[in-house]
Amino acid sequence: NDVTAERRLAENLKRQGEFIDAEARYETLLNETVSLQTKYEILRELSVLQLETGQGKKALETIEASHELFASIAPPGTVMLIRMLDAWYFSSRGEIDKGQALIDAARNNMDQFQNDLFEANLAIAEAMFEVFKDPLSDQIDMINTAHQKAQLYVGAGNDYLFNMLRGISYHHRGEHQQAV
Repeated sequence: NDVTAERRLAENLKRQGEFIDAEARYETLLNETVSLQTKYEILRELSVLQLETGQGKKALETIEASHELFASIAPPGTVMLIRMLDAWYFSSRGEIDKGQALIDAARNNMDQFQNDLFEANLAIAEAMFEVFKDPLSDQIDMINTAHQKAQLYVGAGNDYLFNMLRGISYHHRGEHQQAV
């Protein structure tokens, strides 16, 4: 359909370094698109473009708009998990303060959940912030605690994720042998 073709065109413009044109294409698509799910996806793509082009504040505003839109079509727990994923993404791109703002938003919504799985996911995101803020901090314990809580609810299905997080943590600490 036309929206898919226009999104691909925006992505191609981005790959070619035509960032202003790509951003304009995404903005136009947002105004022309009716589907909430598609608007949500376009907002996410636009946020990535903005973050990759050094527009951190604008990217945070765009991703928060995507969260608001997503909240109208997804359960609250899913929205919170997306916020945490986005927080980690922003931090991994050097936008730690913006990632922290997303973590804070997730924590503010935590009281509507009385579930250790959500707390475990939040603990994972917070542990990753420690990696980016202070590579020598002991966030491995935080990751291990989150892993134990997650295993109670989802079993071993996410072991690979926790192993990856430990590896990243050790790498940032300069303990490359442990990271492997």
